[in-house]
Amino acid sequence: RVPNCGSSTPLVTKDGGVFEVRPAVSGPGSRLVGRAPDGTRYFFQHLVKDQYDTVTHPTQIRVITNTGPGYSVSSHVPETLRRDIYVLYATRVEDRFGNSVNYEWNGARLVRIHANDGREIVVHSSKVAPTLSEAEDPRYQVDRITARGDVGDAGREWQYLLFSDRREVVNPDGTRWVYRGAVPRAIEYERERDVILSTMPFQAGKQSMLADIATCTKAYPFKSGQVATIEVTHPSGASMAYRLQPVRHGRAATPFSCNQQSDDQLTWNSRIPRYEDGWTLVERNLSGPAIAPVRTTYTYDGLGVSFAPGWEQYVAPNEIAQGPQRKVVTATRSDGTALRFTYGRDYGINEGLMLAEETLSGGTVASRVDHTYVLPSENASQAFALAFGAITMGYSDQFSAYNVPVKSSVRTQDGATFTTSQQSFDAWARPTSSTASSSLGSSRTASTAYHDNLSLWVVGQTSRQVLAGVETSRIEFNALAQ
Repeated sequence: RVPNCGSSTPLVTKDGGVFEVRPAVSGPGSRLVGRAPDGTRYFFQHLVKDQYDTVTHPTQIRVITNTGPGYSVSSHVPETLRRDIYVLYATRVEDRFGNSVNYEWNGARLVRIHANDGREIVVHSSKVAPTLSEAEDPRYQVDRITARGDVGDAGREWQYLLFSDRREVVNPDGTRWVYRGAVPRAIEYERERDVILSTMPFQAGKQSMLADIATCTKAYPFKSGQVATIEVTHPSGASMAYRLQPVRHGRAATPFSCNQQSDDQLTWNSRIPRYEDGWTLVERNLSGPAIAPVRTTYTYDGLGVSFAPGWEQYVAPNEIAQGPQRKVVTATRSDGTALRFTYGRDYGINEGLMLAEETLSGGTVASRVDHTYVLPSENASQAFALAFGAITMGYSDQFSAYNVPVKSSVRTQDGATFTTSQQSFDAWARPTSSTASSSLGSSRTASTAYHDNLSLWVVGQTSRQVLAGVETSRIEFNALAQ
C-alpha cells in the first residue's frame, strides 16, 4: 500500500491517503506532500506559528503544601500547560492531468487562490488584534472575497460581516446567510469549593472537586446551566437552531492501566482515556416562511465507563463490563417519527461502529438495518492487514487504524429481510465478491475487480464487474489511469 513515488511515505490515512516528508523549501523543518487515492497531490509547505490556549488538565493535579507555625495546609492545583500551535498550510493542489490550484500567503494571511486555467479567488482580510504584531497574534479574519472566472473578469464578491450578536455572509446577489451564537471553546467545570480548614485559629481554604467516577478514573463535575445555541438562517428565511450541552461520553470494556504518580490517590489517573467530555447536540428546531416547525430532540444511552473482563483483581466487580456494550442515539421529531442508531462500545473490538439503524413511527419500528463487520479477531483469515500503518503514541487507541470492513447488512422491513453479505476481500480490504438475497426467495452473486496505478497513486478504480455469472462491465485503463 505504498506509491512508487521515489521516496518514503511514513504518514498514512486509513482511506488510502499517504504523505511524503520532504525538506522545507526555505528555512528549517519539513514540508509534506500528500497523495489522495485518486492521484491528486497536496503540497503543504507554509508554516504558521500561533499562541494556543493554555490548557487545564481535566484530571491531573499538583499538590502544593503551605506550612507555618502550628499548621500545614495542602492544596490541589490543576496542572496547566502553555501551548503554541504550528500549522502547515496547503500551498498547491495538483491532479494527475496537470491541473493545479495555488495558494498564496503573506505571512499568516491567505491572499489569493488561483488555478492554472485563469480562475482565481482574492481574499481580503484584516487582523483580529490590530494593535498586536503578527508574531504576537497572527490571526486574521476574512472581510470579503472576490472570485473571477478568468483574466479581465470583474468577478463576484462575497462579504463577511461581524456584528456583536451575529455573523453574516452577503452573497453577490445581496442575499445573505446569518449565523447567531457559537459553541464555547471549553466546557466549564466545578474545580474547587470553599472549605473551613480550621476554627482555632480560623482558616479557610479551597478543596478540589476532582473525584473518582470509577477506579483510577477521575473527573470534575460540570458547572450547571451550560447551554450553547447556534442558529443558521438561509437566504430564503428558513432557519435551523441547534442546542448543545456538555455530556460525558464514557468508554466501555477498557483495559486497566493506572498511572500512580504519588502516594496521594487524588493524583492517580488512567493512562487510557476512559471518557470524553464534549458539547453534544440535544435539540434542533427548523422554522421559516411557509415551513411547518419541526423540533428534533436527541437522547444518548449507554454512556457509562467500565473495564474489560479479566481485571477483577484491580477493580470492583460492578465496574466490569457484562456482555456486549452498546451506545444508543435516538433522534425524535415532533411528528412522532424517530431515528435510532446503535453503536458498538467494546474497546478494541467495535468501538464507534454502527451496529444498527432503525426508523420508528409512533414508537413502532418500521424498518431496521443491522451491520456486522470483519472484527480484529477474524483478521488472521483475511487477505488484508489488520492495519495500514500504526499509531505510535504511547497508549493511543490502535483500533481507529484497524481495517474492519462491513461484512453484512440485513434490512428488515414490511415482514421481509434483505441481506447483502461480502464473501471475500482483497489486500486493500475492498469487497471482491458478495451475495444479495431476501426472505422472498431471490438471490444473486456479484464480483468486482479493481485497477490500481501505484505510480500515480490512483487506486480503487473498478475494472470489472460480474453479476450472477454474467460480465456486466469491463474497463481498460491507460498509463494515466484513464
